[in-house]
Amino acid sequence: MKKIFIYLAHPYRHENRITEDTRIYKATLAAGSLIRYGMRNNIEISVLAPVLHNAKIYRGNNFSPEEMNYVFETFDLLLLERADAMVVLKLDGWKESIGVQKEIEFCQIYDIPICYLDYENINNGNILKGIADAAT
Repeated sequence: MKKIFIYLAHPYRHENRITEDTRIYKATLAAGSLIRYGMRNNIEISVLAPVLHNAKIYRGNNFSPEEMNYVFETFDLLLLERADAMVVLKLDGWKESIGVQKEIEFCQIYDIPICYLDYENINNGNILKGIADAAT
């Protein structure tokens, strides 16, 4: 069975908490869709979306932007370095997101394949197959 480790990048921070929550919700659905695609196609796909993990830490500890940046640079990029591919979930604000842009730059420096996924296509088998193929 093929094994793939995908890092899921997406925008998070916003002055509106509802926008942040919506971004988390949509990333959760995208991660689940990638995992389910793998299960249905005999591919072991592990998906890491660091924001889904880190948001609870940020909010629970009332982290400042500087503290969130520290976690990003010490935790997220360490894991991204080990990924087979990065998927950028193209939610509103992804082009303006400093974090997403740093992740894209990191992948370009370290030759990590980057795939772009529109939220409307998170269940499109052909697109998900392309992502799985790029990661191998």
